[in-house]
Amino acid sequence: MKLPRRFKLRANVSAIYVICYRVFSTILKAPSFVERFDDLITRARTIHEARNRVVHSWWFTDHIGEASRLKPKRKSIQFDSDDIDMNAIAFSIDALMDDFAKFVDELHENRLIRRTTGISLSLLL
Repeated sequence: MKLPRRFKLRANVSAIYVICYRVFSTILKAPSFVERFDDLITRARTIHEARNRVVHSWWFTDHIGEASRLKPKRKSIQFDSDDIDMNAIAFSIDALMDDFAKFVDELHENRLIRRTTGISLSLLL
């Protein structure tokens, strides 16, 4: 599926989470699954924020080898020596992917979504 150019340029991850939740909660009429989906989206947002702290920062090491993060701001430069466990972030991402896969399998087993791609107009009515 090819997205319009305007959507690609303006969409951010938070907006995508909101869109997915709204579509999912509108189409699916099973409250327990909607609640689980909301929990998965909440976890995804938390992991996304942690990932961004790692990816969108400048990193350096001191003479001992301790890593520190340099976070430039408009009016100043901020040094941050927070302990960021990159392995924990990677494991969180992996666990979230597994949980999403199990969730989708359960949706299929309960015949709440189809195995084929695409959307049925009858779901929107």
